[in-house]
Amino acid sequence: MNKYSTDVRVFIVLQMASCDENVKAVQRAWQEKFHNKNWTNKRTMTRLYAKFKRTGSVEDDKKAMATATATVVTDGAKQFGQLPIRPDL
Repeated sequence: MNKYSTDVRVFIVLQMASCDENVKAVQRAWQEKFHNKNWTNKRTMTRLYAKFKRTGSVEDDKKAMATATATVVTDGAKQFGQLPIRPDL
């Protein structure tokens, strides 16, 4: 979905809502507004509208962190009863 601007996504969602989720009607409105037939496919429109109904947003989902941070207790820290110091705290 990152191919489309926020304005285009809002247009699709508003048209889907006003046309009772009729994709052909949305495609006709697309052609009238943008004067071309390079509209999004049916699946993209329905998924965007379903996402909007579910989340209330047309923006992309935020990416989760690739790796989670973990605290590692070394053998030396176990012997002395100390935990390692975490610089991020």
